Amino acid sequence: MSSSASVPNCASSRKGSLQKMVRTRNEIARINCRGVGWSSTEEEACYDHFFLLCRTHVNIHDPAVFDDIFVELARLMTVTMRKEFSILKVKMKINMLRTHFRDYVRFTTLPGVRFNKFTNKFYIDPFYYEQIGTESNMHRYFRTNGFPRYHDCMEIFYTRGAAEIDFQGLPGYNRNNPLEFDFSSSDESDEENPTETDEECSGVDTD
Repeated sequence: MSSSASVPNCASSRKGSLQKMVRTRNEIARINCRGVGWSSTEEEACYDHFFLLCRTHVNIHDPAVFDDIFVELARLMTVTMRKEFSILKVKMKINMLRTHFRDYVRFTTLPGVRFNKFTNKFYIDPFYYEQIGTESNMHRYFRTNGFPRYHDCMEIFYTRGAAEIDFQGLPGYNRNNPLEFDFSSSDESDEENPTETDEECSGVDTD
């Protein structure tokens, strides 16, 4: 009697553990895709300031004009967050956003992904899994979280054709991997670093 009664409890426990594991993996992926040294509040503030600055400048396709935006962005982030944000750090953050945006656009064109560019919503049909086979970490992240800044990025990076970000001459720049920098002496976020890594969430922008 007691043995049979315990079965539902065991099943419930396993289900709860699985759900917790999925939530943990999603959160780890979200933190890794955010980048080291950034809290969610800082990330949102950086994006808000960046897109607003882009909308107040006309010729963001001009490399010189676009580069000036990051000087102001670093200043605004320093004032808003009350901690120092270097030009390099905000450039790296926006470069990561642009890279992930391009990866997301490619994801929406995969077989089995039905995407509505007006609503930024998509539907995954069984054909997707048949074609993809083993789903990559990046694709799983997009399928789970989507890309909330899709319309902002489409406006600035595609429609208005913002210039590429210039890292030349900045300390810590890695030409072979523009998403990797040495931040050993820079400020760090109070948020704990993830215990696992998701390398695909910081993939190199090869476009």
